[in-house]
Amino acid sequence: MFTSFNLKLNPANDFRDYYDVGSKFLSGKQQKLQSELDLLICSDSKIDGTAVQNDWFPEVNASVFLSHSHIDEELAVSLAGWLHKECGVDTFVDSHVWGYANDLLREIDNRYCKNEDGHTYSYERRNCSTSHVHMMLSIAIQKMIDHCECLFFINTPNSIEIAKDIDGGLLSSPWIYSELSLTKVIRHRPLSDYRQRRSDSLLHYAINEKTDVPITYKIDLEHLPVLSVENLTSWQKALSERRNDYAYPLDALYEQVEILQTRMFNE
Repeated sequence: MFTSFNLKLNPANDFRDYYDVGSKFLSGKQQKLQSELDLLICSDSKIDGTAVQNDWFPEVNASVFLSHSHIDEELAVSLAGWLHKECGVDTFVDSHVWGYANDLLREIDNRYCKNEDGHTYSYERRNCSTSHVHMMLSIAIQKMIDHCECLFFINTPNSIEIAKDIDGGLLSSPWIYSELSLTKVIRHRPLSDYRQRRSDSLLHYAINEKTDVPITYKIDLEHLPVLSVENLTSWQKALSERRNDYAYPLDALYEQVEILQTRMFNE
């Protein structure tokens, strides 16, 4: 990851006209499941976890990783469509690429976690299977964030609960919490690492994160430069007026928010 942004948006979806564009674009990045679980079981009847991760959660070429609440999925897809059409930048939205985590978990549970009656599940074995699948997805997300040039956190009231006594607010999604925490500790790579293998694309990751377990996390966003709809519009305008001035579309955004100058000064 080169950099990351705190993108403050209206959940009413300022980009709704681009939803069909985003949906079509992201659908083209969907990966077909290459193997049934039977094909990923070793001779000793153990599941090949590495093969499962590579097969079910493959790495995808993308420039921007979209971190967002599952409630804002339509907004994320619409934004992906706008970025693709207006700025020539592709995104990753995981529900359109990795929307299989719950399917994988269900298949493992049905095969390995049922009690002898064949109708109920073992609490202990279910905990174990969930840990494995969520670990696979978590590692895949970490690799994708490292693989993408930058991350946009779509900051809406659906993702962050404002708390009067806590700076930054509260998160109820463990996945967003993990992604934002990662932006503070993951290696920051030079642009040359991405430009050598350039293939602009945007993505967003997916598992059904809706839960009735009332757990929240304190979140710090101070390290993320803030972006607004106005910033995105100015970026698109710069590209439309001076496209030949930029070797890569994201450079126009970095120039606007002075990311390149800041990074060069700090380095």
